[in-house]
Amino acid sequence: MSARREENSQATHEPGVYVKTRHGAPLGFFACEAAGLDWLREGQEHGGARVVDVLGASGHALRLRRVESVAPDAQAAYEFGKALAITHEMGAGGWGAGPDGWDGPGYFGPPGRAAADGSDPAGQFW
Repeated sequence: MSARREENSQATHEPGVYVKTRHGAPLGFFACEAAGLDWLREGQEHGGARVVDVLGASGHALRLRRVESVAPDAQAAYEFGKALAITHEMGAGGWGAGPDGWDGPGYFGPPGRAAADGSDPAGQFW
């Protein structure tokens, strides 16, 4: 795990930073999300959808580079659709599978909900 993942920042008012917290999050919850975002970001170099930068994760928070919203338009929607298709084409070991090398627990939705393990089609999970 990189040094940026081990930091334990309490700062919530840093310019350009969004700090995501969840009361009662289980151990590994934010590390799992950070690993997933890092994995999805790999598609950007192939034209995939842009993914927020992870600045750090701790046992109680996830620090992300703040993303500013903009007014939507048809061209932006078209470009995002193309990029999202590329991201999906990058594939995974199975539906709900974690990033290669991730061996921690997985989470999907509220803490306590069973996570997909990548072995079942999405319909069986739902």
